[in-house]
Amino acid sequence: MGHLVQCTALTGCPLLLGKIKLPDGTHNEQDARDWLVAACQVASRAQLDHTPEAAATFRRIRNRFNAWRAKQGRSA
Repeated sequence: MGHLVQCTALTGCPLLLGKIKLPDGTHNEQDARDWLVAACQVASRAQLDHTPEAAATFRRIRNRFNAWRAKQGRSA
């Protein structure tokens, strides 16, 4: 799964939004991008491939999201 798809999916995970709250149904690709670059402290998603600290942050976010998603499947 590419960064873009994962980033878009992340806005739906309540564990990851922290202080940033997006009302249900208002998420879009730009919201996901804005949130991700702020969380990873980069100016663009491309920097995730070239900045080790940002890449590590992204991996932690992705791992938390995947754990949240797996839990959703068990409770459905």
